[in-house]
Amino acid sequence: MFFGDAMRPLDIVYSVALRDYPEDLRAADRVKIETRYAQELERTYGTAENVAAALDSMQAMEAMPPGSLSPGDVALVQQWGKANAAARQVALKEFGEAAECRFEVERIPF
Repeated sequence: MFFGDAMRPLDIVYSVALRDYPEDLRAADRVKIETRYAQELERTYGTAENVAAALDSMQAMEAMPPGSLSPGDVALVQQWGKANAAARQVALKEFGEAAECRFEVERIPF
């Protein structure tokens, strides 16, 4: 599922995909879960563009040598973890906590 400005398709900035979900999950429910997850991320970060900026920062930090994160970087990682946990909880609230499922969030380059 792609997220950004629906009125301007060239402004799609990230995607969310539910992975490792139960085989009997209906496609409509999967889309509902992915959409709720994205909406919660955007509620936390303010806009789809801010979610994309956080993703860019997280990817940049993954390439950094261990131990080189600044206190600001550590705070961003902690915020991302909290935002993802909250988004997961909101997204799965009607469907139960499926321990095996996970969310894949990717930046869409344009």
